[in-house]
Amino acid sequence: MKQSLLWLTGGRRELPASLAADLNLHKLLPERTITLLSRLCTTDEIAARQDIFRRLEDTDFLTAVHTFADSLTRFSQASDAWNAAKNDVKRSELEEIFLLRRLCEAQIGVSRCGQALAQQNGESPFLEALYQRMEALSEENALIRRALADSQSAEETLSTLSMRMEGGGVFICRTMNPDSLTAKIEAYAEAMELPCKKKSSREIRILPALSEALAKLYSAEFASLRQCSLDCTPHIDRSLTDLRGEIEFYLSITDLISRGRKQGFAVCYPSIVGEKRFSARDAYDFTLLVKNCAVVANDIDFDADAPVCFLTGANGGGKTTYLRCAAANLLLALCGCPVFAAEMCCYPFDYICTHFPADESFTGSGRLVEEAARVDSLLQSCTADSFIFFNETYSGTDDIKGARMTLETASRVRESGAYSLWVTHFHEVADGDFVMLTTVMDETDTANRTFRIRRAKGGGSSYAADILRKYKLDAASLRQREEDEYAKPAL
Repeated sequence: MKQSLLWLTGGRRELPASLAADLNLHKLLPERTITLLSRLCTTDEIAARQDIFRRLEDTDFLTAVHTFADSLTRFSQASDAWNAAKNDVKRSELEEIFLLRRLCEAQIGVSRCGQALAQQNGESPFLEALYQRMEALSEENALIRRALADSQSAEETLSTLSMRMEGGGVFICRTMNPDSLTAKIEAYAEAMELPCKKKSSREIRILPALSEALAKLYSAEFASLRQCSLDCTPHIDRSLTDLRGEIEFYLSITDLISRGRKQGFAVCYPSIVGEKRFSARDAYDFTLLVKNCAVVANDIDFDADAPVCFLTGANGGGKTTYLRCAAANLLLALCGCPVFAAEMCCYPFDYICTHFPADESFTGSGRLVEEAARVDSLLQSCTADSFIFFNETYSGTDDIKGARMTLETASRVRESGAYSLWVTHFHEVADGDFVMLTTVMDETDTANRTFRIRRAKGGGSSYAADILRKYKLDAASLRQREEDEYAKPAL
């Protein structure tokens, strides 16, 4: 495993692809960053990443990271161009040679910028890893420099033609004495029956076939350049393109944090604790940044006494927003990033997943059966250290059956040891013995109709449960009604 700026070990298993989509992260972050958010960190990796993010708050360090990122971008672009030339039979040997030399120069630039960044170590495991990687790259670059030096005279000979590339890998010859050069190339092209497109008296576009002819005309020089290519190729570190993605991860998250701060969101570095809990004060749903709207901060509190919570309330009261707030910030925390909250602490859960309403791909068994199968598959992927977020699960059926299935599944989750948050319109779940959350008007916000999430007093045995029993809407009554309904004879 190459030294990494994100991983100290092999990392954990990948999270489901639906998680980022359910949380709307694709509207805020680049695809490569979202991919890197699909694997949670170990406790040591969280601490190491937080260290890098703290350093990025320093302007000088941020500038050094941007410079390194730019060098990696140049390397990636040069690598793509070289690979395209190698794999296209219509591209000339001359073009491939010059693209490889450009790639070599780009790799040397990466080494120079990476060493400057790594020298700002100061007890950082990731910067120490970068230093070691740049040291190894410097050894490879020494061999590349030697090969380039050995072919320098050949390059200088060809440079008398003032050859250079323009867009699309097209070679252009320029000279202060265009007539003689033009005559020479055109005569040679005519003799070899090769195409040559003259753009003006000072420019001639050299097509691939003519490039091959030039290789014959300058056979000794091309032999030197070919040998240089053979000598350099084994020392190109193609894994640097992965390093570019890792650097972009830090920069894109830093940009996201900056956007949140400009909107007035609180930002902190979460504490990772040994007891199984997830709590936060004044947490913000940063996924709403794409809407540029007012965002209400909410508290989060899950622990051994409240591992499974239900959130009910009026439509438009912010239930799904609260779920996204909790899930998205937990994801950032467990990927070693700053979070949008005044303070936060969380256990190092090993898996996060979501279940949102979806257009089921029916197989003839019906929507409810398909959804139940999807929930079963989801639960099989979870462990006792997982956190699951359910949003309107079983909403495709009637309240009686939906509430029963919801309570049964929630009981399975609790028995497994996993934690979960349920957003549901089934008010009947209040009759269970789970912690209830509800939406209430934010009385401090007199200008807007906004809501905050609060824990309902008394939990599942509250006054609400008495009301449900009075009108035979509690779980036992609903179950009896369902049995009575199925017991009726068919008409």
